[in-house]
Amino acid sequence: MVSKPTRQRRDHVTTLPVLANLREGGLRALTPEKEEAIVAAVGRGVPLATAAKTVGISERQFRAWLRVAVQERDTWEDGVPISAKAKADIQRFAARVEQAMADLEAKLAASIVDAVGVVGKSGVPEWRPALEFLKHSHTTRGRWREYREVDVNHTVDLSPVYEQVRQMTTDDLEQELMDAGQAPWLPPKPPHTD
Repeated sequence: MVSKPTRQRRDHVTTLPVLANLREGGLRALTPEKEEAIVAAVGRGVPLATAAKTVGISERQFRAWLRVAVQERDTWEDGVPISAKAKADIQRFAARVEQAMADLEAKLAASIVDAVGVVGKSGVPEWRPALEFLKHSHTTRGRWREYREVDVNHTVDLSPVYEQVRQMTTDDLEQELMDAGQAPWLPPKPPHTD
């Protein structure tokens, strides 16, 4: 702990104890209210960075906290050691965010499955939610995903053109490129005067 003067009187200085590392990776900005708001927003499908920004925490700071939790780091990015309490707080927060994301995914997957077979306006049971689920689920997408492949096989024999270019002089080649409008980097040649 370090003491820091906080208020001065004419003949007296009062000091209050403060933490040596006031920054602690900016973690002081994460109040319980902000943490709850971020977890709730992520649980509603709000992207991580946007959820953090809505409570005044920068994306950079938020991602730095998540890196600490995921990589199990012992120092902040600037080399300052992370206290055990801060590390525990970050890991708890990251686990809550991850749980909110998992809960949302399960809820959305259930709503897709529930929509299968619902009779639409046409009177035909819906099959598209089932197909979308099969195409995007990590367990079935390898078998159900749409494969789109473009295969272009176009061959042209350019050897006669290459031979013609090899036989041209530099002036002939420049003129040919100028005539074709393919050499904007070449300045126009002045006209010959006889």
